[in-house]
Amino acid sequence: MGAPSKVERIDALIAGAHARGVFNGVVLVAQRGTPIYQRAIGFDSATRTRQLSMESRFPIGSITKEFNAAGIMFLVEAGKLDLDAPIAQLLPELPAWAQQIRLIDLLRYTSGLPRMHEATDEQFFLKLKEIKALAFPPGQGYIY
Repeated sequence: MGAPSKVERIDALIAGAHARGVFNGVVLVAQRGTPIYQRAIGFDSATRTRQLSMESRFPIGSITKEFNAAGIMFLVEAGKLDLDAPIAQLLPELPAWAQQIRLIDLLRYTSGLPRMHEATDEQFFLKLKEIKALAFPPGQGYIY
């Protein structure tokens, strides 16, 4: 018998992670733009009432944060943003507390900004401008 194929190794990795309880989801692996592996494994929610399938859909939820962070890091690598710069440089219309918060604090959820749930970007920005004080000094706590 020869060595396991790439697809067999991927499948073993996914199955093993699921068996250890560290992966539940839908996977698609492509090579040069062509799918070579796809699998749905586990359940579609914590209730464990429905098996996942390739047609399962998930609410986008917080995953957008990772896309934003990746985009910011591309700009950092290109020299267009500085992780240690205060956000007041990017948003000078914010109150004085914006001088204390660095971009890296936002990415780490350690900015000290209170939890906010405004519906639109415009509402969120208006609410930011109304904040008088941070919940804690940047870097001294965590709010997700």
